[in-house]
Amino acid sequence: MAAPQRRVVIWTMYPRNQSETSDTETLRSLNANSLFNVTVISTTTTNETLSYSQMNRSKVTECGNNRLIYGGRLRPGNTNFETTPWANKRVFVFRSPRQSRFARRHGGRGRIWVTSSGQDTCDSPSTSPQYCPDSSETFPCMDTRRPCYIVSDVTPPTISCPRIVESPAANSPGGNPIITLNVTCVDGIEGNISPTCTPSNGSSFAIGNSNVTCTCSDQSGNTNECSFRVSVHDESMPDMHSPIGINASAVDRASGKTPISWEATCVDNVDGPVSIECSPPSGSEFNIGTTIVNCSCQDDAGNVNQGSFPVTVSDVTPPTISCPRIVVSPAANSPGGNTIITLNVTCVDGIEGNISPTCTPSNGSSFAIGNSNVTCTCSDQSGNTNECSFRVSVHDESMPDMQSPTGLNASAVDRASGETPISWEATCVDNVDGPVSIECSPPSGSEFNIGTTIVNCSCQDDAGNVNQGSFPVTVSDVTPPTISCPRIVESPAANSPGGNPTITLDVKCVDGIEGNISPTCTPSNGSSFAIGNSNVTCTCSDQSGNTNECSFRVSVHDESMPDMHSPTGINASAVDRASGKTPISWEATCVDNVDGPVSIECSPPSGSEFNIGTTIVNCSCQDDARNVNQGSFPVTVSDVTPPTISCPRIVESPAANSPGGNPTITLNVTCVDGIEGNISPTCTPSNGSSFAIGNSNVTCTCSDQSGNTNECSFRVSVHDESMPDMHSPTGINASAVDRASGKTPISWEATCVDNVDGPVSIECSPPSGSEFNIGTTIVNCSCQDDAGNVNQGSFPVTVSGLPPPALVQEPNSNDLTVTLPDMSSNVTAGNISEWVIVLRDEQGTQFNITKQGNESSHDFQGLPEGNYTIYIYIIYITGEHGHSSEQQKVTIPCAEPKSLDLSLTTSSRHAGLARVVARWTYSGLDGACRVLSHNITFQRIVRDGCDHQTGEVDSFVVDGETYEFPKRRLAAYSEYRVTLYLITKEAVYNISREIRTASTAPTGPPSLEDEIKRGRGITFRWSQLPCGSRHGDITKYKYLLYKNGILQSNTERTARRVRALGFRTNDSYQFKVKACNQAGCGPISETRSGIF
Repeated sequence: MAAPQRRVVIWTMYPRNQSETSDTETLRSLNANSLFNVTVISTTTTNETLSYSQMNRSKVTECGNNRLIYGGRLRPGNTNFETTPWANKRVFVFRSPRQSRFARRHGGRGRIWVTSSGQDTCDSPSTSPQYCPDSSETFPCMDTRRPCYIVSDVTPPTISCPRIVESPAANSPGGNPIITLNVTCVDGIEGNISPTCTPSNGSSFAIGNSNVTCTCSDQSGNTNECSFRVSVHDESMPDMHSPIGINASAVDRASGKTPISWEATCVDNVDGPVSIECSPPSGSEFNIGTTIVNCSCQDDAGNVNQGSFPVTVSDVTPPTISCPRIVVSPAANSPGGNTIITLNVTCVDGIEGNISPTCTPSNGSSFAIGNSNVTCTCSDQSGNTNECSFRVSVHDESMPDMQSPTGLNASAVDRASGETPISWEATCVDNVDGPVSIECSPPSGSEFNIGTTIVNCSCQDDAGNVNQGSFPVTVSDVTPPTISCPRIVESPAANSPGGNPTITLDVKCVDGIEGNISPTCTPSNGSSFAIGNSNVTCTCSDQSGNTNECSFRVSVHDESMPDMHSPTGINASAVDRASGKTPISWEATCVDNVDGPVSIECSPPSGSEFNIGTTIVNCSCQDDARNVNQGSFPVTVSDVTPPTISCPRIVESPAANSPGGNPTITLNVTCVDGIEGNISPTCTPSNGSSFAIGNSNVTCTCSDQSGNTNECSFRVSVHDESMPDMHSPTGINASAVDRASGKTPISWEATCVDNVDGPVSIECSPPSGSEFNIGTTIVNCSCQDDAGNVNQGSFPVTVSGLPPPALVQEPNSNDLTVTLPDMSSNVTAGNISEWVIVLRDEQGTQFNITKQGNESSHDFQGLPEGNYTIYIYIIYITGEHGHSSEQQKVTIPCAEPKSLDLSLTTSSRHAGLARVVARWTYSGLDGACRVLSHNITFQRIVRDGCDHQTGEVDSFVVDGETYEFPKRRLAAYSEYRVTLYLITKEAVYNISREIRTASTAPTGPPSLEDEIKRGRGITFRWSQLPCGSRHGDITKYKYLLYKNGILQSNTERTARRVRALGFRTNDSYQFKVKACNQAGCGPISETRSGIF
């Protein structure tokens, strides 16, 4: 990169015949081995060239045999000074010039006053230093006694900072460690310097990231600083305290599980107490035997501690036995009455559940009538026993078994008494005494009335056990009565609305027991029947519910025509319509004695249009039985209405475009007759006459063929209303004349001619021949005839100024060509003295480029990137400035970066989590194109090497002075896409890289499946770890196998199953397994326990 340049301006003033004065500016921070622009500007008004003598080589006071050599000539304008390093100082030297030609001309010795700054003398000079003023003294550089120098220490010390400081957390509450910062400062003059840091060196740093800024300052006030990050991580796992083992007795529960609680704690050196999780948790229920409890805890930084202990449960509780206080049973249904009895005795063990008891006499024995003692005992597999005793008592308590009818049904015999004799058989048999006597009331063979009678029976054995029962005897009448109906009933319609006659039906019913019975009919006897056919159903029912029915038809007929009412005749006047037809309406009705009002039809129908004269109307109506009535009447129409005439209230017309101005006018008068339609009116003066200017009266009359007449009158008024016709330019375009004022005289021709008065005068503002400014001016014109009719118009006059220059810029170039406009057509080339091109940047810095009048273009080369404004103006030979062209915008674009690289590294410290550090470099983006900020994004594309679902994008903004970014807590063994964006003022550049994060030990245990017992071996199986807990490729499995509490195997394998042999009946076993990858092994699974 080229060294930066700085412009220093020294203003010198040499007034004639006065004491010399000067303005000074101190030169600071000039870089060694660099070029600087120094400009000396005179305040004289004459155009003279100032020359200075050669600045000869000079030797600064010897300090460690170092020399400063300078040679060069100082001239007006831009002069380069080159500095060389000396004693690690940045040095700028002015040599006193000889008396200049400028000084001699102005009668005095030229003087330049210089103010020194910084260190004035050398460190430990070997000889006495030559004269150098202090920081406030001024001295005459024209003094030839000795050369003058300004020596300043402007070199900042060199500071060295670490890129990042990483430290584990302290073993104390909060975990804030005290950190010594390795920052060094070395000054070229003073040597080692103590830096000042914020926070200070040896401060206590909190967990996380802290920014540190360190500054070095030498005695000359030169400073340098650097910044870095201190990252404190908590990496120690919490301290766990849990039981070493627990022994407990099984509780008396059917589930055989015992609830056991304990206390386990975890204390972290930073976070203090943290939560602990055990599997199974405290308070869980445990089976008999030994169960391994696994505990783990994790601090806020993700550090995990794990541990385990055994819980052993033993059975010492006897089973519970339940016996009845006494068992009472009826004697068996057999000789002797000995009864087989099932004893309701239960044994329940808290561990084994239900147990079969042992009883004497045994369960299911035959017990004799009387009392017997029974004793029962329960024993579990652990040898715990319990017993109970009770009495069994057998009694004869059963009543004899009765057999009788469930119920009897009989039909009544055809007898006047209505009673019917009924017999049956009923018996009783006792299970001990055999058959016994039975008694019924009423007895078998009794006579029963129609209806239901209850018969009650009872019997008793020798032990006094009684049985009773009953059954119903029902006697029913089941013969229906006889019914007689007509086949059809016919009747005329009644002379009433609806025509429904009332009809009496001849129907008879006779019952074999009850005699004559009144029938029930639907519709009922004596009902009103509608015209047409109606079905009738009649039913006969006796008191026993026996029924009989018959059906027939009733037919009613309508035979009378409806009654018609219509007009006897109608007279009407013709309406005023062009068709000559008149609409006439009337009312005609028909009423039937059965159907009521019926529709009537007339031809022509009511509401029809009738011609003038007489028309016969014929009407007819018909009822629902098709009985028809007909009639007619005359309709007479006469014309008595005069025609309608329509006249305008007034007719106004402009005067004709001819001498006298009398226009020919067509009158808009209409006549319409209601019968004859349109009729031609008769007007005075006649239609189409020539009317004089002023008012004229007109009368028009209309007559129809029937002699009916109508008339109207109105006025015709003729006026001169047309404005004169104007002719002016539509617009004038002109170029500004060659004058500093920019005003241009412009003339034109405009006229007005009236159709009656001929040519009339026209006035314009501004008038023709006026001077116009650059831009557009609107000219307004107007003229008026003798009748006061005015016409107005306007047109634009546009005067163009200096056209803008043409700009040519090659793509992605810092060069710009400005082409000046061709003014030969409207400005004499000899009138232009100079062109001035003005270029202004975004900071307001302006560059004026002057070109001769005969030049046509200018090239800007190597413009810095940014936005510029450019315009031009002319300086005439008279010295006047012409108007400026419009301003144009131009942009010098930023180039693509010369290089852009992104590197990624990964590491892991915590299970399941990884860290990625992104570092980047680039070049070619500086100045206006410098990077303002960095944006870096992380997106997971594959999780744990097995889940290909894309994750969300995490975005972070990094300042433009930082070139790395660490991202923590990423998923381990997962693929991420990292994209870096460089944000500049004008554009955004990006680069992407992909990385797989570091592996860690698995964070989940395998899930055990059901074991398979076959022969003398057991096959243990487990599932693959789910995606998200592997954190690497699973390479092996480590398992532990215990038999009867003794470790049998502690080995590893790659398959997800293992078969263990050598088991015998009642051998206990425990099995657990954990998965391992290239980074380590994960937590162990739950323990699978059982009995072989």
